[in-house]
Amino acid sequence: MSFTADKPNMRNRILLPLFLLALGTPLLPAAHEMDENSITVVLHEKHHVSLLMRLDFTHLLQSHLAPASSEEEFLLAAAIADVGSLTPAYTQLQSIIEREFVIASRGTPLALSRWVWPSISVVHTAVRQQLAAQLVADEQLALASALEVRAEASDILPIEQLSLTLPDVLMPATILWYQPRQMFLLGDHNSTTLEF
Repeated sequence: MSFTADKPNMRNRILLPLFLLALGTPLLPAAHEMDENSITVVLHEKHHVSLLMRLDFTHLLQSHLAPASSEEEFLLAAAIADVGSLTPAYTQLQSIIEREFVIASRGTPLALSRWVWPSISVVHTAVRQQLAAQLVADEQLALASALEVRAEASDILPIEQLSLTLPDVLMPATILWYQPRQMFLLGDHNSTTLEF
């Protein structure tokens, strides 16, 4: 697998770790440690929506770049690849998600804005972290490799219901939604009860 035009060099960089793995390191677990992406939708004051997505970029990049390869093959190749060779695919993946993620109120799509993405160097570090986690079978380390993406939307009219359409690349996904409640405490009251 290659991300750049320099196939012989990349092949050598991939074959050496594979050879070392075959000599004495246990095989990478086949099961994926993070079963799905998660999306949290929060409605603030009936007009503003914030999205927080925790995404497994190793899986996203694999399904985008090399869907026919095994997770182990892609993880090794991506971990030893240079950041620059992953950048075009990462930029394209961002574009797909921003274009195909639809959140609508009363049937009208809301414009998602203020997207905040991790840098490609942070994504590359997470890929390497996931490889290390699988080599030592550390589930906590694998879960820590999920990264956050944020976006916002708003509507002039009060939002009573939202519909979501997720890009195929994000599936499967767990969705959590809620509307936080708030209260202002006056200077002469320093305690309150919070009901759930």
